Amino acid sequence: MEAHHHRSGSKQSNKTFKSRHATKGQNKAKSKGKVDTTSKIVPPKSVYSQNKANRKNQAKLLQQKKREELISSNRLFMGASGAPKIVAIIPLCPDIISQDVVKSFFDSMGMDFPIQNGPIVLNIVDRFKQKLQFIPLKRNLFDILDAVKVADYVLFVVSASVEVDKFGDLCIATIKSQGIPSIFHAVQHLEKVDEKLRFDDIINLVRNIINERPKTVVWRDRYSYLLGEELRFEPNDNNENGTLYVKGFVRGKHLNVNRLVHIPNLGDFQIKAISTCQVFSSHNQMDEDLDVFYPDKDKQESLLTENVPDPMEGEQTWPTEEEIEEADERVKAMSDQMERTKFLKKKLVPKGTSAYQAAWIIDSEPEDNDDEDEDENMNDSGYSWPAGEKSTRDDDDVEEELEELVEESVMGGGSIHHIDLEENEELRQYEEYKAKQKAERDDAEFPDEIDTPKEIMAKTRFQRYRGLKSFKKSPWDPYENLPVDFARIFQFKNFSRSKKKVLSNLDDGVNFGTYVDIQIQDVPKQNFETKPTRPFIIFSLLPYEQKTTILNFLIQRPQPTSPSSMTEPQESLTFTGLVKNKDPVILCCGFRRYIVNPTYSSHGHTSNNVHKMERFLRIGKPTVATIFGPIQFGPAPIMLMKYNATGNSQEPQLIATGSLLDLDVKRIIAKRMILTGHPFKIHRRSAVVRYMFFNPEDISYFKPVQLVTKHGLVGHIRDSVGTHGYMKCLFDKPLTQQDTGTSKKFADDLQ
Repeated sequence: MEAHHHRSGSKQSNKTFKSRHATKGQNKAKSKGKVDTTSKIVPPKSVYSQNKANRKNQAKLLQQKKREELISSNRLFMGASGAPKIVAIIPLCPDIISQDVVKSFFDSMGMDFPIQNGPIVLNIVDRFKQKLQFIPLKRNLFDILDAVKVADYVLFVVSASVEVDKFGDLCIATIKSQGIPSIFHAVQHLEKVDEKLRFDDIINLVRNIINERPKTVVWRDRYSYLLGEELRFEPNDNNENGTLYVKGFVRGKHLNVNRLVHIPNLGDFQIKAISTCQVFSSHNQMDEDLDVFYPDKDKQESLLTENVPDPMEGEQTWPTEEEIEEADERVKAMSDQMERTKFLKKKLVPKGTSAYQAAWIIDSEPEDNDDEDEDENMNDSGYSWPAGEKSTRDDDDVEEELEELVEESVMGGGSIHHIDLEENEELRQYEEYKAKQKAERDDAEFPDEIDTPKEIMAKTRFQRYRGLKSFKKSPWDPYENLPVDFARIFQFKNFSRSKKKVLSNLDDGVNFGTYVDIQIQDVPKQNFETKPTRPFIIFSLLPYEQKTTILNFLIQRPQPTSPSSMTEPQESLTFTGLVKNKDPVILCCGFRRYIVNPTYSSHGHTSNNVHKMERFLRIGKPTVATIFGPIQFGPAPIMLMKYNATGNSQEPQLIATGSLLDLDVKRIIAKRMILTGHPFKIHRRSAVVRYMFFNPEDISYFKPVQLVTKHGLVGHIRDSVGTHGYMKCLFDKPLTQQDTGTSKKFADDLQ
């Protein structure tokens, strides 16, 4: 007979032993058989005693290094042959005249003011051992932004009698987003103010500019750039293109003759030759060539921007052993990912279905949908080419874009004349405006919900869509069903390594601070039939930056704000209207500016790199904008703009600001579509749902797709009831009459 044992009911758990030093067994278990091959180097006692001396020596070396950097940066501007400091004069008030501001600088120095267009050099070497180069600007936003890109200092000029208007506040906001150098301020029209309040001391302002060290702009310091002082154009024999001669000081990095140069508003060009010149001054009357650099045909960058696809590449051929091994590795990697995210189950699939295709088919058993809350923050988008390139949008979107661009080109420039529209046209535009407002409100309240059409079968209307169980975890092959345009872009095998290699070779070419004469070949003649009135700047491109790829920008629309100087409610500085997906906008990216049709998508990390398309660019929400565009190594500031309602190209409205995110060509932008149905009869967990489909064939087609109610219940379709689209559904919990059943489907927006 077995003895009776009393079961202890106490749940005693003793505290673990706390030791400052781990035991040998704990160290052995932690290392798990690993052998530490690195020997610990114990510094001698003399090192500890010299710590204070070492710290002093290290601080002294750091101070000496900073002093040498300061001297080398100032040496660039010193002397008669040094480069002048560029000062961009920006008028913030309507009554400011930039030429009069420059004239006041010459008058304070007792020098004659030269009447000329373009940059004006103030030679004060005899007194301050430096030179200043002023860029007088008019109230044109794009000209101001181009001048700030190469300026060492920005001089904001305000009026003593007129307040800063909306354009002045817009200039400050855009310059701050682009990257602002050192700032100075000045006041004009002091003669209109009482003598006791006047303060006119231009010499002290000049002295401050001379002594101030120019502030660095991070994205600009990686490039070689110059401000054109003298321009000369010689046409070729064909009389269509020609060679452009530009003189100026090299700034930033070294100027390489084998690389391309970018001229804003014109494009990318090759360099024919670079000649170094002596600076013309009162001390040196010579202006002759010293050295001439010609490009190496084998190393010179080509103007090829797009890849030329092979039409026979997609033909059915017997794959090679390397292609078979690569495909097997991809399938194995995707299978391993599927095994890690879920347990293996047997499921009924059509005959011939692969393992990847079977992952899209949802089991009929109801499961918890943990990703419902994660999918509520996503929307619509697509890709587009830069200005002049082909777009991948629908025909309706292209027609809308063409209509908008035609309207902008007709209305832009010149004085504004109001013309009353006809009653029918006025009514049509009003109805279109109300439709856009309603679409945005519906998308905000019921995101991605659409009505199932009656005149066409749902399986035909939504044949490009697929049911997706988990938006962030379900596998999606990024190379599946790519459009033909993807064969025209370039992709980095290892972007980080390529970027590091490119940025490590920036010290080859003409040294910065050298006065050069650049010969740019094959420049269109029509752009130089008249003398340019805006600042002429040139940026040297890094390798591969002329080639087309996919660019992703992280942007955000700011909150609507009124001008700071306005006491009454006025028009906002930023664009407050609707910004729809794929609408044409002006993109300012670093030193580039072009018109694009960006695709907006949600920002966040997903394991399968799938992101939801946003139908509208909303205020205050971080969003990713994706375009086809030229390669650009970050960092780079981003600004999205749009012409205002009057069509004035000189005063566009700011939409959003941001920065370059990455060049990920495998980023998948999926368009979400939700079909809704309403319960007709309810019996505990089962219900008869209607208005989601209108025929039995659609119910059978979408039967594998999982159903989710707005209260979080998960279910599936059992069978069809009748012939009018009623269906019997089973859910994991009892259903209420207030619930609405939804069926989520996703489609790759690249198709």
